[in-house]
Amino acid sequence: MDIDEELNQAANDSDSDDSDSGSDDDMKDLEDLEEGDSDSEEGPAQTHTSNDTVVFIRNLPFTTDDDGLFEHFKENFGPVRYARVVLEHDTGRPRGTAFVCFYNEEDFEKCVAEAPKNTVQNIPSSGKGGAKASVLQSESLDPTGKYTLDGRVLSISKAVSKEEAGRLTTIGTEKREKVKAERRRLYLLNEGQITQANPLYSKLSPADIKMREESYKQRKGFLEKNTSLHLSLVRLSVRNIPRNIDEKDLKMMARKALVEFAKEAKDGKREGISKEEARRGGQEAKEEEAQRRAKGKGVVKQAKIVREKSGAGRSMGYGFIEYIGHRWALMGLRWLNGREVAHLTVDEKKKKEGDDVLEISKEDKKRRLIVEFALENVQVVQRRKEKEKSAKGRAPRTKEEREAEEKDKKFGGKGDRKRKWSKGGEEGSEKKKNEDTEDKEGKGNPEKWDKQKRAAQIIARKRQKRRMRNSA
Repeated sequence: MDIDEELNQAANDSDSDDSDSGSDDDMKDLEDLEEGDSDSEEGPAQTHTSNDTVVFIRNLPFTTDDDGLFEHFKENFGPVRYARVVLEHDTGRPRGTAFVCFYNEEDFEKCVAEAPKNTVQNIPSSGKGGAKASVLQSESLDPTGKYTLDGRVLSISKAVSKEEAGRLTTIGTEKREKVKAERRRLYLLNEGQITQANPLYSKLSPADIKMREESYKQRKGFLEKNTSLHLSLVRLSVRNIPRNIDEKDLKMMARKALVEFAKEAKDGKREGISKEEARRGGQEAKEEEAQRRAKGKGVVKQAKIVREKSGAGRSMGYGFIEYIGHRWALMGLRWLNGREVAHLTVDEKKKKEGDDVLEISKEDKKRRLIVEFALENVQVVQRRKEKEKSAKGRAPRTKEEREAEEKDKKFGGKGDRKRKWSKGGEEGSEKKKNEDTEDKEGKGNPEKWDKQKRAAQIIARKRQKRRMRNSA
């Protein structure tokens, strides 16, 4: 199956700033400052060879210069040795960060200890690029106002060495990449892969192995190129389906897979679903599943066979299964993947026409299903969810409304509830028909049309006078 078809059927998260105390470039500037700086008029002149009393500042207003920063910290916290705003090396523009070095360790410790917590993490995202806006003046974050400069609440942390800053940057990058992967569920890409260590691998044909390897490479390439794509938690892509299998057969397979998986797990023939896997999907998925169960609906939400748009609509040999929860999808995938179609319950199903057993060709009997988690576009999924929410918000139609709608479809009218019948029903309809005929005849004769128009005006005036008398 072409992956493009899968995406058609499936109809940036901003990176959170880490609490790293300065980047590598910032630390280079700090080292330059530590080698020698003009002594302040306050405090003893001494040489610092470490970062014991240096704070790293973020969310700094771009209009702040060294002198303004120096005066602010000296007035609010104590004697300052130096204050330096970090500039971009290429453009010379402020980066929104700075370093301040205190003379006294007590002032340094107090400045760090009383600083507002999690100011950068609380910055809301803005714009298409997901860039974070600045934290503006807030009494809740900075009641004293000591950490607010030109309307912005400063983020204060201890400065670290260049080596430590590099290490923290690496950790932060890895953490962000991991969060991205978890949001897109890239860990599900390996689900459905049959490795050489798997006993089932020896039963696969060379063509089957090649198809699986090409599918994995293609899907991985799509995910790397397009960050809007992710792997569904509940929707499975099923390929290598015999063309005589329909939606009912596929849904029956999906149900049987759950029953057989549970039996094999209970008998110790395979591992069951882990607690971590069962927790995936979150509380919202659990509530949706509970609502569906309360309505008496099954765990298989949808089974779909993709068919040719032209001709007789023959099956294209692939389809989709959607479960109501992730753990059901995992159970279905792990049991169906690599199964021969002849071993499924298709041969147990009786056709309605003549009660004949569903025939499977010898070629189809050798087929083994290829089951993977389906690719989905996050934007399409979001639009689908919004559409479902709006549909749920509408009030359910009454029985009378449904009957009227069916009647409209049958007769092509607007429904009895929208018609204004005159007395006698059919008599009123006949009267309306005669009036329409007269109107058409009148329009063909100008003199007759003028007379009808004047008569209508006279009647309208009389009716208006009558209403005025009645209201008085």
